Amino acid sequence: MKIIVTSDFHGAKEVMEPLNSLIDNESPDVVVFCGDIVKGYARGNEWLSSKKLGRKPDKEKNEIKNEEKEDLMLYDYFYKNIRKKAPVLVVLGNMDAPESRYFSALPKMENIYPLHEQLFFKEKYVFAGFGGEITRDEEEKFFVLRYPKEKIRGLVEKIKKVNKEKILVLHSPPVCKVGKEGNIVVGSDAVNEIIHELKPKLLFCGHAHKASGTDMVGDTLCVNPGPLKYRNAAVVDSEKMDVKFVKLERCLDE
Repeated sequence: MKIIVTSDFHGAKEVMEPLNSLIDNESPDVVVFCGDIVKGYARGNEWLSSKKLGRKPDKEKNEIKNEEKEDLMLYDYFYKNIRKKAPVLVVLGNMDAPESRYFSALPKMENIYPLHEQLFFKEKYVFAGFGGEITRDEEEKFFVLRYPKEKIRGLVEKIKKVNKEKILVLHSPPVCKVGKEGNIVVGSDAVNEIIHELKPKLLFCGHAHKASGTDMVGDTLCVNPGPLKYRNAAVVDSEKMDVKFVKLERCLDE
């Protein structure tokens, strides 16, 4: 099976046309998007500032309220414009907050499949998805999306009952090469534990913008395509376990 893997769009509308050209040229069986459609700068900055200063984050800031219009525009743009010749499996990223806004903006479109806490079957494979940043025990659903490991337990139990080759689609990477930005580890060891329990054939993730590449965790091939906003994507052959990293071309009018 041929799979195009992407992540971390972050409102970069200029990459959609070259991404669609890649989809046209490769004719994948499935397209996977590992989260972060919107930018969420105001919410993210307020979350980080409150953590640093040890105070409660403020939802009522004007810049946070004003961000909603941009969020809804970007969700609409992404879903309407991504090529849907093949099933497009999507999970939410840690910046696709608030959670309620993300789910309210999900369209009912042919070949768009929200994969968060869901399964998708294709040939001999089952895809299982969970979005946001998976943590040990912290939860946040407004400023950023962080889910404690216990929240993924239902999906883990669901997929364990399926007798097919497993592919995990997460936003949060494991602790390995695809979850490091320089010397900073942004991967979650909770993801490593899930990998060791489920033993999937493949894991697709994003979040770590400087960690485009592959790594093995046990017998699982982990793939971080790199951020779509920087024109990164990956084409994966699940039979040959071959990964081709792609730099999307610029359009002439950019």
